[in-house]
Amino acid sequence: MLLQSIISLILLLNLINLVWPILPVPRRPRGMDFLPALALGLCLLEFFLDEFSFRMFPAFLLTGAIFVITLSRLFRPSPEQPKRRRQAILTVMIGFPWLLLSAAIPLALPFHPIPEATGPYAVGTIAYAWKDTSRLETYTDDPNDYRELPVGIWYPVDKSVPGADGIAPVSAARASYPLIVFSPGAFGPRDSNISTYQELASHGFIVAAIDHTYQTPYANFPDGHTILISPIFMQEAQAQSRAALTSPEENARILSGWISIRLADLRFVMDRLEEIDNSSGKDPLAGRMDLQRIGWIGHSLGGASVSEFCREDVRCQAVLNLDGPLADDQASVKEAPFPHPLMLMYSGVLYTDSNYHNLIYTASDQAFQRATQPAYALVIAGAGHMNFTDLPLISPVLAGALGTGPINPGRCIRIVNAYALAFFDKHLKGEVVPLLDSASPEYPEVAFEARGV
Repeated sequence: MLLQSIISLILLLNLINLVWPILPVPRRPRGMDFLPALALGLCLLEFFLDEFSFRMFPAFLLTGAIFVITLSRLFRPSPEQPKRRRQAILTVMIGFPWLLLSAAIPLALPFHPIPEATGPYAVGTIAYAWKDTSRLETYTDDPNDYRELPVGIWYPVDKSVPGADGIAPVSAARASYPLIVFSPGAFGPRDSNISTYQELASHGFIVAAIDHTYQTPYANFPDGHTILISPIFMQEAQAQSRAALTSPEENARILSGWISIRLADLRFVMDRLEEIDNSSGKDPLAGRMDLQRIGWIGHSLGGASVSEFCREDVRCQAVLNLDGPLADDQASVKEAPFPHPLMLMYSGVLYTDSNYHNLIYTASDQAFQRATQPAYALVIAGAGHMNFTDLPLISPVLAGALGTGPINPGRCIRIVNAYALAFFDKHLKGEVVPLLDSASPEYPEVAFEARGV
């Protein structure tokens, strides 16, 4: 959080320093003369806090240039605006694109590496794209456009066995491996939690992650084409954001529509995975998925969706919900106990805030309290909503804008991955997992509660 604030302030100070000389104002406050020096000092602080990362180099260069150009004003202050307006305008024309570049690079390039997988297997990947010819696409007007979903799969590979034709074979150490299906949050691409997929796959799971087309900024297909987010979905998201604070009924209506689309996506993908596993072709995953042991995991809207899926579909043995508030307008939440092992991970920043808790977590609490199967509730202190994904490691500025907490992002995703692995090891593989017995001194950030274990 501190690093994100420093970067944002550097960019803001550079914008002010560039634009002020061309504003139609007669005088220049004395404090303006010190802003370039302040921005330069923040650059030095950011450089050391970010472990000598060079991703801010364009911003450093722009800040240094502005400091040098305006240095004389520190010693010879003048209250009047610069007289050379052509020179000021030219400076802005050159400096503003550089400022945009300075802002874009921290958003686009990773600040920290994602955690390396800790399991005994290497990890292979393969991508699929499937069209559901039973469903027309609701986010386009084309009457012949059917719902199409790309899916990425991560799976265990023998470290000593090279890939064949670019695709490594599934490890022969076991006849088959438990399957885990991941659904990302609204606006989340399927690669939002690659560190989690890799960690699970390295310990002997096959993980399938879905791009919910038109609900994600981009959906990349194996043939190279990309589908961008739908303007309709963006309008729905804006309406939902307003309704969340003002109209519970409208909020529930929008969320119910999204979850309905997600549920159909999840059923369809599961059908295709079953077809692959039962096929006799050359697909590397044919016969390698243990369809008697299927876990589901999702973040935010994806967490709510997989939780609802597991209430109604028998192809679920365990579900992990990453800060995905359950819908409280459905009778099943209030009346029926959750039918499978359940783990709920919560943002400590939001869960401990009474306003947010009463608004979005009540139904989740009810599901936990009514659980007749093993259930776990974990509140991670200092975690924001986006800390359950890899985004804070990749782009802390963008993640901060979407909601992170003061916890170290690498530490948080390691906690998420450790408990995800423990949960599925226990409830899909039947292993003894001490981490789920009680609160762990290894993870003091986690407030841990369990039922029925």
